[in-house]
Amino acid sequence: MASRRGLFMALALASSVVVRVSLAADPTAQEKETARAMMDEGHARRDTGDHKAALAQFEGADALMHVPTTGLEVAREQVSLGLLVEARDTLNGILRKPLPDAAPEAFRAARSSAKALDDDLAKRVPALRIAISGVSSGEPIQVTVDGLRVPAAALVAPFKVNPGHHAVTATTAGGAGREEVDVTEGQTSAVALAVLPTGPSAEPVPSSPETKASTEEKHSRPIVAWLRWGGFGLAVAGVGLGSVTGAMSIASTSAAKKSCVQDLCPPSSWSDINSAHTTATISTVSFIAAGAGAALGIVSFAVGGSSAASSSGAASTGSRVSVWFGAGVAGVAGTL
Repeated sequence: MASRRGLFMALALASSVVVRVSLAADPTAQEKETARAMMDEGHARRDTGDHKAALAQFEGADALMHVPTTGLEVAREQVSLGLLVEARDTLNGILRKPLPDAAPEAFRAARSSAKALDDDLAKRVPALRIAISGVSSGEPIQVTVDGLRVPAAALVAPFKVNPGHHAVTATTAGGAGREEVDVTEGQTSAVALAVLPTGPSAEPVPSSPETKASTEEKHSRPIVAWLRWGGFGLAVAGVGLGSVTGAMSIASTSAAKKSCVQDLCPPSSWSDINSAHTTATISTVSFIAAGAGAALGIVSFAVGGSSAASSSGAASTGSRVSVWFGAGVAGVAGTL
């Protein structure tokens, strides 16, 4: 009884396999017609240089037919797009599938072309030879190439990739590393990947006094330049405006005095008197601004000198600068 049951199950399994093979080998008329149309469209797209669209059409036809002629066109378009690794996978799918004795000559020719193309691509597919440092023996590590995880055990051999730009990463519990590389057809590039500590466990690198001083000096330069040129520019403008308005005030005062007798001035001189007061005020303010500008310029030299001294260690005693203003005058005092 047991032997009969086993024979029955074997026959059932065999019949199931035959049915599947028959279904796969004999597409329907609708599928064949659709595949023909897609193949024609794929060739038309290829002729215009639109390889992405051509690949989509050929892939659709191959999904319906699963025959060497459709698969070969898929592989050719993958090569045109630089997808050499994917093209070899497609070609190997064609070569692994044996042809029946009654296969048409077109299938045999396509299979022969697939073998020739596969042999050519075997020499053209580039690779990355990845070497990782900074990892203890036996420490768990995750390696990726363009986001694709690669088992650490597989790194004993060059990892096959398509031509172009690639990013390689390595991550452990306490560190990470990343390198980017460009490869061309037939090239095997070495990738030296150093895993460095990350996160709270990483020890910060202390900055040297020279580095800190250099950074502070670099940041202070724009301020010093602004103080120097802005201050002296204000001083020059203030002196110029103060001199002109001072001269105008003196002229208006002289004109008014000609009409005045014993400090009694007629109404005709009042405009000159008002003009003299106004220009005198402007002149005073201008000279005060000039003094302040000069003080700022002097301060810029003090600040710049203090920064240079502190970077060499000479500023340990400190420096003090103060600016003072008075009626019409200004100045700077202090110690360095």
